[in-house]
Amino acid sequence: MTQNERLKEKQRLIELFETSPSIVGSATWREYYEQTADHFLDNGVIIPPCKVGDSVRRMDNLDHCPFCGEQPKTSFWVSQHSYEEEIVCFSVTCTGCGVSKTKKVKFGRDGATFADIQKAMDEAIKLWNHRV
Repeated sequence: MTQNERLKEKQRLIELFETSPSIVGSATWREYYEQTADHFLDNGVIIPPCKVGDSVRRMDNLDHCPFCGEQPKTSFWVSQHSYEEEIVCFSVTCTGCGVSKTKKVKFGRDGATFADIQKAMDEAIKLWNHRV
């Protein structure tokens, strides 16, 4: 993500906060939170199915393990983070015997787009499926 794209996304979030419901018109804090959540979701905010620090797993046209025949899983995590860059590991691991293939990717200060992450995971899957 370029600095300009990040600024545009940041501005859009600020606009969503500025146009979100007011606590004044709400009977309870819970009602306010629900109205605000609805406002964000109605305006396209996407909530990932994980929390900060969780590994994200998905299944993608993965060949079964050549050693035990079990189905593998995919995951990714940040292995190193600094102001200048972060290293993200993308892995395919057998759920049976634990054998794995991992692709490490460096992302610069501007971070990574979803397309960058998808491409890196696809490369890890290719490593798994085309192992010798």
